[in-house]
Amino acid sequence: MKLDSDSDAWELEDAEERHRNAPDIYSVPAIAERTNRREGDCVELLFLFRGRDEHGLFIQSERLTVTIRNVSSSGYVGTLNSPPVSSALLHVGDSVCFEARHISSIRAAGRG
Repeated sequence: MKLDSDSDAWELEDAEERHRNAPDIYSVPAIAERTNRREGDCVELLFLFRGRDEHGLFIQSERLTVTIRNVSSSGYVGTLNSPPVSSALLHVGDSVCFEARHISSIRAAGRG
């Protein structure tokens, strides 16, 4: 996690690393499933949002659904399907670039 400045920000959590650190708690689809996604597929990503309140800085994790719009050798570009609850930094329809390591789960194609 690199959220190290004082301003509001977001980043994607590495779902593979999360699974590696706590395999009994967090599972991820097999790498073959995560690298074989197509346009129109819906996947869940783990977003980390940093904010500030009266108690200071905090980091909130949210699992949000993204529909894949573009597939390339370097990863995916998707469209956010649902708004985050803990942050106003992202909105439905925003583009999100990600890699297979960020995919925490796979939903049925075309279903968000």
